[in-house]
Amino acid sequence: MRGALIVVAALLLAACDDPATSTGPAAGPPSPSPSVVTYASARDELAAGLDRTAATTSTYAVQVVEDATKQVQGVMSGVSDPARKASSGRSEPSRGVGVTVVEITVIGDDLWSRTGPPDRQWTHMQLSRAPLAAALGFTGIVASVGSAGPALADVRRGGPRSFTGTLDPARAGPTAVIHNAKAQPFPFEATLDEQGYVTTLVLHPAPTIAGMKPATTTVKLSGFGRPVTIAAPPAAEVKEIAEDAYQLYGGR
Repeated sequence: MRGALIVVAALLLAACDDPATSTGPAAGPPSPSPSVVTYASARDELAAGLDRTAATTSTYAVQVVEDATKQVQGVMSGVSDPARKASSGRSEPSRGVGVTVVEITVIGDDLWSRTGPPDRQWTHMQLSRAPLAAALGFTGIVASVGSAGPALADVRRGGPRSFTGTLDPARAGPTAVIHNAKAQPFPFEATLDEQGYVTTLVLHPAPTIAGMKPATTTVKLSGFGRPVTIAAPPAAEVKEIAEDAYQLYGGR
């Protein structure tokens, strides 16, 4: 997943009532159980679950494990409020992996990030001026779950509310973690709960960066429809990104 743990972004999501704080849910309670819905295919059922999941507040946890050694390469966790377009997240490398802790908060057009110890200063940037920032790190874990719907190349039922199949990363949304126009389709597994929300999504992509070893990424989601609070860092702890740094993210 794009080299996965070097940078972390959060779910790209926009404006709430207070431009510095998002408190969810904004989209109302979770959808009622879809048990009365009849789907024409396994693909249709899973696609509906992906859409449902990406439309409500949730908590996510991500783990990347190297296939050969079973070593945990890193973990990520955070909360998402898609209706208000806000999120916050944190990634931590496993012991022995040379990647620092990264924290990111997104509210509307504003992205705050910091790396290293918690006393480090935050850096602020405007996403509208940095189009490539939409694809950094684990930007939009939940948004990526939603955009996986169009990427479903093949879906089979593996049991009650469980699915296996193939994802085509070229067909995912351009800001999704799994998007890669040049990557080959790869296998996945997914599980829905009784309300039709995606609780687990396991991805098995081939390495896309030279020197990287195959790894499995597991996304676990929970807390659907529960309130989440996402706040901007205190102004005294924030510095603006350098103007010329926007060029690194496709800006001017």
